[in-house]
Amino acid sequence: MKGFKNIKRLFSLLIIAVFAVMLSSCEERPTDEPIDYLDPSTFDAYVDEVLVYFLDGDTTTINSFFIHPENYGLDEGNGEMPYPKEQTEEEAEAEFAEFKELIMRYERYEYDKLNFDQKMCYETIKYLAKYYTYELEDINYFESSYFGSYMGANVDFPVTLSSYNFRTEKDIKNYLNYIETAPEAFKVYIDYEFERTEAGYGFINSVIQSIIDHAEQMIENSDCSNGEHFLVQSFNNMVDACDFLTEEEKANYKELNKQKIAGPFTECYEMIIERMPELLNKSTNKQGLCWYENEDGDRIGTEYYQLILNHVTGYDYTLKEYVEYIDKKVSLSYGALQNAYTELQKDSVLFNSLFDYEFPDMTVEEIVEYFKEASAGLYPELTTPYHLEINYVDEAVEDHYSPAFYILSPVDGDETENVFLNRKHIYKEVEDPETGEVTEKLDSTYLFTTLAHESYPGHMYQRLYMKEQDMSTLRLILRCLGTTESWSTYSEVVAYELYFADHENEYVDDFFILNNSFSNAIYARMELGIHYQGWTLDNTYSYMSRYYNVSKNDVRQIYRQLVELPGNAMAYNFAYFKILDMRDYALEHGASLYDFHKLYLDCGNVPQQVIEEYIHDYFE
Repeated sequence: MKGFKNIKRLFSLLIIAVFAVMLSSCEERPTDEPIDYLDPSTFDAYVDEVLVYFLDGDTTTINSFFIHPENYGLDEGNGEMPYPKEQTEEEAEAEFAEFKELIMRYERYEYDKLNFDQKMCYETIKYLAKYYTYELEDINYFESSYFGSYMGANVDFPVTLSSYNFRTEKDIKNYLNYIETAPEAFKVYIDYEFERTEAGYGFINSVIQSIIDHAEQMIENSDCSNGEHFLVQSFNNMVDACDFLTEEEKANYKELNKQKIAGPFTECYEMIIERMPELLNKSTNKQGLCWYENEDGDRIGTEYYQLILNHVTGYDYTLKEYVEYIDKKVSLSYGALQNAYTELQKDSVLFNSLFDYEFPDMTVEEIVEYFKEASAGLYPELTTPYHLEINYVDEAVEDHYSPAFYILSPVDGDETENVFLNRKHIYKEVEDPETGEVTEKLDSTYLFTTLAHESYPGHMYQRLYMKEQDMSTLRLILRCLGTTESWSTYSEVVAYELYFADHENEYVDDFFILNNSFSNAIYARMELGIHYQGWTLDNTYSYMSRYYNVSKNDVRQIYRQLVELPGNAMAYNFAYFKILDMRDYALEHGASLYDFHKLYLDCGNVPQQVIEEYIHDYFE
């Protein structure tokens, strides 16, 4: 039996980090069938139609990405939390057929008659079509879990609320309705987890326990009796900034929010705490995707892993080609790192100091400004003023949130740019060698590269640059994970190169860059081993022990993360090496760093393979 993706549900755009578009396989048009090409003047309208199909009625995504959605033909809805409604098989097939007609229509446009922006839209829709029309047995069970340790509705819910934009009173009402309707959606999500588990695709115990632990943190102080719940505080701050409300209206909304947090919000997480423990010890596979087989013995998990890797990296490599590429990067990175160590050890004092190197004692704002000034001339200059605000994840959710993230700003206006930092990751415990006292200290190295990744010249700069270009709205909304994350991970390399540019020892920046690169290659290789080659925990420990002095417990935690999030390490790390390859190619052909950066950025968020081909064609 073939499975169809629930298109709208799966396309839900996470405003924080990750959305990817890529290829797999789908039906190809017979080569001898004549194509009735459409007038290229209708292509822009077609792109808008695709955009509306995916976004219309998606209140939270529209609130994040648009100040005036009505200008784009979008209805922001009433704030109802989305969940899939029951359909008959006939209804589902009819919906899929309607979607397929729309998404495959791109084939009826002659590529050579489109301008550059339209060609990039064409490429994006083409890869969307190949991914979303793929048919695979049980694909929804692979693709569509609603919860998780790091991603999922349980984690996104409070993030969405704390970063919601109150531009009008309707936004506030939608926010409150989003909470009000959440229990109905969470019930469906939980029921679905039971269905997945029954079908043999349930979570391993550590993931279930993490979901439960997160839920318990969410309802701490949720009675709001002391007003300390972080979502009460964030809402109060946002409402206080609403100059279109009277003081009485602000007070009324604040009270309503308290009731919603104490009521329906808490109910969602109480359901998790009550029901999810029933799924413990019921997982049939505690290892990688390749261990999933159907009744005929076909490794459908391996087929899905191939699909997801093409999807998140933006390349059409086979699994064997991914392994060959990453194995080469492991070898090259390790050799280069060993060479750098050999050279640096000629100055033992310098070499030993690098392991505890402290970057300058600067504030977050000063670090961002430093990157702007130091990178002048390496990137196209932004012409639109912007304001960056640094926020900190609430202590109540530090354990379950990313180390840092950038909130994408609206496509149709200039509002505050927001970067969130997680204190648990930017501070490290340091033990006094004399007293044994352990204190917290700012991890300056981590903060330095994290800000390069999230703000300038990483995610925030990339977003602001794209908004200044004459790009289709579709290209500003869709975010190909490999393309965006490789740019931001590469920005960490640039941060080291800028800071150590004038250092008397040419190998100092190599020490940091190659350590990062080698680590990236190892994580990518372990993911491939787990999900493609069936590596067990022992296999993974054996592999990592070749290069690092690690305990099995350390590797067990890494193994669990890689099992839970197939494709994630490859999206960051495979694509990171690819952008370095592109840079090397451009520089070898006479380009400056400015030239390379502009070429890459001008393509927007198309799959990375399209960018690589564009850069190669440009110089050839």
